[in-house]
Amino acid sequence: VPRSLDFQQGDRPTSGGWPERLERWFPVPPVLGGGKLGFHNGNLGQARDAYTGALLWQYPERGPPTGNRGRTNFGTVYGASIGGQAVYLNLEVPGRPPRTNNLTYQNQPIIYPIPERRLFALDLSTGERLWSHEPSRIRDWPEAEFLSTTTVDTPPLAIGDLLYVPMTRFEGRYHAFLCAFDRHTGRLRWKRRLCIAQMEVNLFGRPVKEAAPSAVSSDGRNLFVCTNLGVVACVDGWTGLIRWIRGYPQVEIPFSRLWYRVD
Repeated sequence: VPRSLDFQQGDRPTSGGWPERLERWFPVPPVLGGGKLGFHNGNLGQARDAYTGALLWQYPERGPPTGNRGRTNFGTVYGASIGGQAVYLNLEVPGRPPRTNNLTYQNQPIIYPIPERRLFALDLSTGERLWSHEPSRIRDWPEAEFLSTTTVDTPPLAIGDLLYVPMTRFEGRYHAFLCAFDRHTGRLRWKRRLCIAQMEVNLFGRPVKEAAPSAVSSDGRNLFVCTNLGVVACVDGWTGLIRWIRGYPQVEIPFSRLWYRVD
């Protein structure tokens, strides 16, 4: 990825040869529409001229509003999608404050900062925000509580007037949903819970990384998605009804252990 993109860079190489912070912020797959490239790195969205690389706009204009450390799950993909004259991004928003001030115990992290991402619709030509699922903009919506407690770690799939996207919520365990939104307004059309499962947690039962479901694929009527939580599903794109759902073998999660050295 060329440095001309002006995204956050890193300088400490890892065993794989990549600077550690680059591993957290890239790769950034672009989407192409109307001679423009749209992309984002979890915090910042940009559009550039596909033929010259000239910057057309950046969102937000003043830089990211959060202290994002980059992706906490290397299965997370920073992607975008285009529908009509709009580009759809899943950008991070300021997270909800923890219910406790005890973030560490004997210098061991208790609560890890997990990114919270919401859907944004931007005009592809100007970068103007068309709608977003930021908490301050959906307070009067019936689905506000659901949208404010779930996160979007996968770019949506735009088909016709709808956006299809997997969403997750952590409540002791991860709840995986597949949702459909009106791509013109951002309003929820339907949601379907696919599974409740677990990922790595620390000794205090707190998550240590974000969930990373697959992108949604479609054959024109049915939607297919892998939760990366042990379940793959086929869902009717019109009604949200599950056509079939299957489990698959997973790599076992190792036990959490805290070791002390005794001299």
